[in-house]
Amino acid sequence: MTVFKTFLKILNKNKIIILLYTAILLFFGIFNFQNNQNTTTFLEEKPDIAIINKDKGNKITENFIQYLEKYTTVKKIDSNLEDALFYREINYLITIPENYGQNFQNGLHPNIEIKSTQDYQASLANQIVTRYLKIASIYQNFNQQEDILLSNINNSLAKEAKINITSSLDTTSLEKIAAYYNFANYSILAGCVY
Repeated sequence: MTVFKTFLKILNKNKIIILLYTAILLFFGIFNFQNNQNTTTFLEEKPDIAIINKDKGNKITENFIQYLEKYTTVKKIDSNLEDALFYREINYLITIPENYGQNFQNGLHPNIEIKSTQDYQASLANQIVTRYLKIASIYQNFNQQEDILLSNINNSLAKEAKINITSSLDTTSLEKIAAYYNFANYSILAGCVY
């Protein structure tokens, strides 16, 4: 009982400081929850890319560029493209070599020169390019005519999956409670240290 009485004496002696820290906790907690806006919607973002096309007039190359324009933002940059990549004006730089479409049609597997910023936007652009090239190379193995090849590629790329995310747990109230207790420990520790 002596320890408890001593604790209450110390608590009574420092009640102003404890009340002050409690008020600060409540003020910042309420302010934090007023400004807390949870968004649960998905917003699609397109990576910024630049294309140097040295194989103009080829249907396969033009189809590839149309596909990229659908899923990315193709920027026309007049300045140095290396600088644009460095300053993050673009995330991905694609250079299509001469005779790419013809070499692709002949089964030579030509390479496309790619430079990227190595961030998440560049990874998304890489997935988009890889998806097209993999599907195109699969259909190219069947030695189809150019128009049939492009039709098959476009039909395969047009297929998309629709995803609905459902949850039976109301996470918004749990997130607020968790954020409050995570925030409250700073004031409690400051009061205990004092």
